[in-house]
Amino acid sequence: MHMSDALISPEVGLTGIAIAAAVVAYHGMKLDKQEDMLQKLPLIGIMGAFVFVAQMINFAIPGTGSSGHIAGSLMLAIILGPSAAIIIISSILVIQALLFGDGGILALGTNIINMGIVPCFIIYPLVWKTIVGQNLTRKKVLIASCVAGMLAMSMGALGVVVETYISGIAQIPLTEFVLLMIPIHVLIGLGEGLITSAVVWFAMQQNMIQNDNLTRQPLKKSTVIGAVVGLMIPVIALTWFASSQPDGLEWSLERSSAQLAEDAPPTAIHQFAQNLQEKTTIMPDYTFGSEAESDTAEQVNYMLIALIGSMIMVAFLSVISGGIYLSRRKKIAK
Repeated sequence: MHMSDALISPEVGLTGIAIAAAVVAYHGMKLDKQEDMLQKLPLIGIMGAFVFVAQMINFAIPGTGSSGHIAGSLMLAIILGPSAAIIIISSILVIQALLFGDGGILALGTNIINMGIVPCFIIYPLVWKTIVGQNLTRKKVLIASCVAGMLAMSMGALGVVVETYISGIAQIPLTEFVLLMIPIHVLIGLGEGLITSAVVWFAMQQNMIQNDNLTRQPLKKSTVIGAVVGLMIPVIALTWFASSQPDGLEWSLERSSAQLAEDAPPTAIHQFAQNLQEKTTIMPDYTFGSEAESDTAEQVNYMLIALIGSMIMVAFLSVISGGIYLSRRKKIAK
């Protein structure tokens, strides 16, 4: 559901960036004040790397010719709390846009809103927590995750539709776009819910939950090792089986009568964003920039990029979370 710059106007894009920046900054300061910040640091990097790689694994939607991938924000909010979750998902989207050309730079704010702010601050507190209540059971986690996953994807897809429509850059009939986008993202959301429930239940068994609104256990070295072995190694291996079918947004655009302005950027701001992204992208579309000699080589390259990307995410999030922690320590020292 990563929006490209061709879908939005400068006004919508810059407004989205301003809103996203304000929300991320506020929750960065909020995270700075949390007493258990040091406890969360190892998991922030690991979970950020996990979600980054998980987003590379498109799963096919049977009978549609489409595919989807998780957003991961709901999962992050459950395990680490919404403040840490929005920092992580925003970091992932920034790295994806700048280094991999996935999602537009002008559209970065709207992508953070649709894939981060909506799941973390609307769906998680109002839907997931309401269904689960105080008694965490496997059945409640499964039901809550599936319902919340479908709603999060649907609301995010609706956000894409609204932002595209009011931008007026891409010519797409509103009703047609809604009827294509929402049903396919309900199905993708069901997949996200099933994956989220499995990961959350694993996190509960491994004492990984570091969310003050849920049961939180002291973080041990064995928990961190369990997270790496139980989450990172399997998800990197699963990139081998990623579907090559178009994702829900691409599928909807292909089947609509959309007219996009991708070849000729419509404004100077679009051109600036395009030029910037061309300069920063080092692995375009998660490739090494050249065509692989065979399907096997392509799959191996994809796994290598998943590994490289996960290490980049750990390093990037370690710098951010470390900076937040040092800021907090400095305030305490005063």
